[in-house]
Amino acid sequence: VTGLIFLVLLLNKRITGIFERGLKLKTGECFTLAVFALLLLAGVAVEKIRVAEATGALLLGLVLAETTHSKRVIQIVTPFRDLLGAVFFYSFGMGIDYRVFGEVIFIVLVIVAATVAGNALSGFYASWLAGQKGRRAFNVAFTIMARGEFSILFASLAVASGASELLSGTAALYVFILAFLGPYLAKNSRRFYELYQHISGFGRKEKLIDNQKAKF
Repeated sequence: VTGLIFLVLLLNKRITGIFERGLKLKTGECFTLAVFALLLLAGVAVEKIRVAEATGALLLGLVLAETTHSKRVIQIVTPFRDLLGAVFFYSFGMGIDYRVFGEVIFIVLVIVAATVAGNALSGFYASWLAGQKGRRAFNVAFTIMARGEFSILFASLAVASGASELLSGTAALYVFILAFLGPYLAKNSRRFYELYQHISGFGRKEKLIDNQKAKF
């Protein structure tokens, strides 16, 4: 795979020139057919050398992005991207047994807690490095909660290779919880900041009172 990627990057200019001339099609129908035919051929070609079809599609995208037809390609591909992405995850959802959720709920909650805490700390640290403090830091920290949709894909592939079926259920429940929790945290970042201000202010007041009592 690494060799294929380096080869494409090395020959990028020559390959781009071929596509630049070949995709000069006037009608939108012919252009659309040509783009999807290239995508299909890229998938078949890399599959012959036992490389994932997604890798071929990615490399084709890297090449077409360097042509003057890139904006035209994006206009065609974007509607299909969302539709096919939904179908893609739908097909994996068909293979998940939701009845195992009860067996993995505790480990999933631990993973979710670790994810939220890790992302929040990363957001605070990144904000601190960028010179952002206070409310802005909270906004950043609570809006980067990744849902990890592709963990379902990896878990399903692992199960197909012989891993425990609980793995796909764990990944699915993890994604479901973060799908609800992520937007909630992002929407209520202001409330969390106000709560932080209240707690930190209350702590300072208590410390001030204790210091005054100690003087007397």
